Amino acid sequence: MTDYGSAITHTLLVVSDNNFFGGDSINGNEVDIDMAGPVTSSTTITDAKIADNNFLAPSTASTNAIRFPVNAATISAFDISGNSFHGYTIPATSGNIVNYQPGYGSINLLNGRIYTGTIQNLGTITAITNFWPIEGLPNGTANTPPTTEVNQDIIAPGTMTIWKMSCQTTTAPSNTSSRVQTIVVAGTPLMTCTIAGAATTCTSASAPVAVAAGSTLAFKTVSTVVTGLAASANLTCTLYVSNDTAM
Repeated sequence: MTDYGSAITHTLLVVSDNNFFGGDSINGNEVDIDMAGPVTSSTTITDAKIADNNFLAPSTASTNAIRFPVNAATISAFDISGNSFHGYTIPATSGNIVNYQPGYGSINLLNGRIYTGTIQNLGTITAITNFWPIEGLPNGTANTPPTTEVNQDIIAPGTMTIWKMSCQTTTAPSNTSSRVQTIVVAGTPLMTCTIAGAATTCTSASAPVAVAAGSTLAFKTVSTVVTGLAASANLTCTLYVSNDTAM
């Protein structure tokens, strides 16, 4: 993509039903679909699709199938779906799809799936922390939100990538109180999204997260009371995750 030194919009870009075998050598890397190039902060990319292509990495470790720019003004309504990737560096954010951000648009990968976990009956205690599995309901006593990660996590069966995270609660925190959600990977909270005041939903703007094989994963919420926190809220969070090693 070319940047002409002034505001410009690339729209209705469609790359579909192609076979890619290696790409062109740019700065020592092999890149099949490269949007990074000369794109600058004056460029907008919108209403675009990369779908149903077959990407085969060349015999080099330094390869990308799809590479987004890091400094475009706006990227939106960009659909990535149904593509097949073979032989690229893992995790997927290093080889298959580089520089992707959750707000760009929809993503649907052949080895991807949605995980949905729900925690019930959240309380009103200041700064209380609760954990629950990324799939299903918490393990333990019904309607008692767990306060530790013990028995709430799953183990990544291979290298994985968490691309998106969003959450919804049945009851807004109200006033100036909040509930802050993260996905905890190997003990480290990542991918934050905050529900505050009258809001009932949030979507993380954090970059995709690479998960090493054998890592633990669980949802975490921190409820903070400023001026009254609504009680008895149920909270559901959803992740879009790809298994990068084998499925």
